[in-house]
Amino acid sequence: MGNHLIDDSSSLILTSLRGLCRSNPHLTLDTTHRVCFIKPSTKRVHLVSGGGSGHEPAMAGYVGTNMLDCAVAGDVFASPSASAVTAGVVAMGDNPVLIIVFSYTGDRLHFGMAVEKLNRLGGQADMVVVDDDVSVGRKQGGRVGRRGLAGTVLVHKIAGGAAQSGQAFAAVKKQAQEVVANLVTVGASLTHASVPGSSGEESQLAQDEIEIGMGIHNEPGFQKIKTPPANELVELLLKQLLDQHDQDRAFVPFKANDEVVLLINNLGAISNVELYAFTQIVADQVESDWKLKIVRTYTGNFVTSLDGAGASITLLNLSNMQDSDLALSYLDLPTTAPGWNCAAEASAWSSASQEVVTKPLPKEKSDAILPVDEALTRRLIDAACNALIQAEPEITKYDTIAGDGDAGQTLKSASLAVQEAVKNDKISLTNAVDVFGDIAGVLEESMGGTGGALYTIFFAALAAALASSKTLDSATMANAITAALERLQTYTTATIGDKTMMDALIPFAETLSKTASFDKAVSACEQGALSTKGMAAGLGRASYVEASESQSVPDAGAMGIAKLVRGLQSALA
Repeated sequence: MGNHLIDDSSSLILTSLRGLCRSNPHLTLDTTHRVCFIKPSTKRVHLVSGGGSGHEPAMAGYVGTNMLDCAVAGDVFASPSASAVTAGVVAMGDNPVLIIVFSYTGDRLHFGMAVEKLNRLGGQADMVVVDDDVSVGRKQGGRVGRRGLAGTVLVHKIAGGAAQSGQAFAAVKKQAQEVVANLVTVGASLTHASVPGSSGEESQLAQDEIEIGMGIHNEPGFQKIKTPPANELVELLLKQLLDQHDQDRAFVPFKANDEVVLLINNLGAISNVELYAFTQIVADQVESDWKLKIVRTYTGNFVTSLDGAGASITLLNLSNMQDSDLALSYLDLPTTAPGWNCAAEASAWSSASQEVVTKPLPKEKSDAILPVDEALTRRLIDAACNALIQAEPEITKYDTIAGDGDAGQTLKSASLAVQEAVKNDKISLTNAVDVFGDIAGVLEESMGGTGGALYTIFFAALAAALASSKTLDSATMANAITAALERLQTYTTATIGDKTMMDALIPFAETLSKTASFDKAVSACEQGALSTKGMAAGLGRASYVEASESQSVPDAGAMGIAKLVRGLQSALA
């Protein structure tokens, strides 16, 4: 049994279509044949598509104004029957019908039968087959040909605009065919899709392996490799798409300064933050390495493979088309299709630049001067940062069990940022007030989350407390730490016993104030951190975790404080 909320494949597709139509009231559903459509209102060319399910939002998600008029859904990864397709065509009334399908044998046959039936009955119908996959080269494809992938969505959008604008049947078909002729797509995936109702044994890839050219139905790709860094993966994929010297895969001509449409498709399980980063890496290489001009960029779930952990890159070469401006105008038309996620107006794409650089805030410097030894300060900062960097796996482990898993990496990133700032002379090493003030500034920019705010406030308050001091000694430092802690407590209700960083910070400050012994303060800090094991979290995200899990480990934030002060102690030894 796979890892699915709904594992009953027998009712999944119809239930999903009903949910889609409930959420989009302009859609109508023929529940007998699983046909999703908008009711014909004008005499014009109507577009019909469909195929196996599991690729949502394709194809029912593209039913709407200026896109498809009808989509017919088969079972997961299986073509719908000819009778179901015929029902979809009949729903279009006596309008001419252009069918657009993936280049898969089942789709061509079943939709083709519907075309023949409609023409035999005196209607007008034809079919355009999309075969944008370049991973299947000429030798491998043979007479079967290439597969249809995410580029199909661009065919829907452009042909849909042409149809809705009232173009004649021959013109709409020609427009669709011209898009197909200039489309290339290639994908890569870290896993095979898990099919609801199956045994869940589909994945045959190793943990560190990625498959180049995997199909959207788990069909084998042409190469399995060790997963490379993202920029190297993109370089490999773009070579498959654009290398004009590859006689087996150079299906579409590209040359410098050609205008292209870029579409980045999520196969289902890639997070949005990764997908948009992937988009930028692709765009950078397309423009800098291949000298192409990207005029439209689309990113999202367009043609998925259930929960496949992968992505595909599609390029449409507008410069090869007879009227690229017309094609762009159709892409820019608004649509009610729920699967099309770009609502940008045409004018927005013509902006010279979508990125701005803000001027940095002026760096705050105190007039107060408390001289400190530069070499010692450098050593203390480095030791504290290294302690947190080395503790990252341990802190991450604790936070993964009893939090959101980011504490270790957040502290490591902040430590690296502080070390880099020291290296670039952005942190003063001779004036104690500026040391802590500069560190607060670095943390404010580099350390996110609740922890980042707490650390920044504490160090800024520490600098402010020292600014009113005349001399710097152990008593002054202890008083300043106590004052900084008091300021911090005005922003958080956390205290000892809540399983937070305060379980370590409060004992450290109190012990240092009472004993003037840094070693005793470090021990109290560590004991406070370790005491959080067995506690039920009172505040923070750990408070949402099952108590038995949270109590099995110490608090990650408290352990971070303990590691930091232990690092300082090592530098003083």
